[in-house]
Parts: sequence; structure tokens; C-alpha cells
Amino acid sequence: MIKRTIFISTIIIGLTTSCSSPSTFKEVQTNKTNDTLVPIMNSFNNSDSIQINQLIKDYNLNRIDTFTIGDVDGDGIKDKAFIQPLTFFFLNNKIDSQYVNITFSCKIPIIKHYNGFGGIVADLGDLDGNKTDEVIYYPDWYQSNNAGIFIYGYSHNTWTLLGSGSIRRNEVSEAKDPIKYLKSRVKKVDNSSFRVSEYIWNGDDLVDSTKIIFIK
Repeated sequence: MIKRTIFISTIIIGLTTSCSSPSTFKEVQTNKTNDTLVPIMNSFNNSDSIQINQLIKDYNLNRIDTFTIGDVDGDGIKDKAFIQPLTFFFLNNKIDSQYVNITFSCKIPIIKHYNGFGGIVADLGDLDGNKTDEVIYYPDWYQSNNAGIFIYGYSHNTWTLLGSGSIRRNEVSEAKDPIKYLKSRVKKVDNSSFRVSEYIWNGDDLVDSTKIIFIK
């Protein structure tokens, strides 16, 4: 179930795909108070505040998207995932990158996904045989028509990125059922591996390819 999903082009000026240590960054989170977009600042200058507010307003970055998924904590009950509002990183007083937190209706840790915001979360069933469902995350973060999918698994009270793949944004946006399409890109082989379908370049041609990812 999708409450709201908006596809957003990555034209945010000044953002890079840097993944420096989070401890080196200042952060600014966003929330909404009385329909006014409010940044929670940490000693940023006025021009930063104006730029952030404009980005939040233009792309509705303070929303929370809700998805009904499978049983991610092993209690036999379907859970919900919540994609939280975007958080920006600042490095040397400039916007450098961003992350999004994915929280859950059950009491388990969050997924912190870097260089992404919004998007879709769906369950993939139990890929590794540990009685909890893995999830796929498709963020609203892309260049041109190129986007990515990310497969996360929960075990021993920790979320782990098990694998990832490339995807064509138009294939998702034009799909009759985007969630069903995303789930079809990942297929379980056995409890130690799964297949991921992705698009890769073969010379001048973009082809649909399959790779096998082994679960450690």
C-alpha cells in the first residue's frame, strides 16, 4: 500500500554523492509546523537556511511516506515502514549530501540510507531463511533515467545492506503496479543467495542483466 510517492529529479544544486564519515557533518532535519516549513538548524548561516527551505518547499521533502510490508521482526504480524523526511549533511558550511531514515511500526532499529529520499519500500519475503522478511528500497534519487534498488536484511537487531542493483526510472514510474515490479527484480535462489535483475551497458546498448548475490 502506498500512501504517497513522488518521483523527484536530482537537480539539487550543490549536492554530491560524498559519503564522508557522518561524525564530520553538521545536520539539518526538517519538520512541519502549522503548514510552515521549518528547518531545525545547527549554526548555519542565513543563505543556507533560505536554500534549504526552498528545496523543502519545491520538492515536498518534509513528507512521511507509509508502506505496508511483510513481517520484518519475526512476530508473525505484517509491519509498516515509514520513510521519514530528508536530512541534509553540511561539510565545510556547504550542503554536501543527505540521508533518509526508514522507521518501522515494530520496535526494531531504523534503516539509515545515504544519498536518497522518498521513494518506495516493499517486502521481499524471507530471503535468508531466518524467519524475517527482507525489504527492497527504491529511493527518489537518480541521474537522468538511471536509478537504484537496495536490498536490506534484518538479523541480530541490525539492518544490513545485502545487495543493490541499477534500474530504469521510467520502468518503475510507468509500471501498472510499481511495488510488484520492484519485487519482481529480486528472486530468491536459496537461503544463501538471491538474483537481482538490473540494467547494464553492453557496448552502446543498455541490456537487462541478472547477477547472483550471496548472503554472508
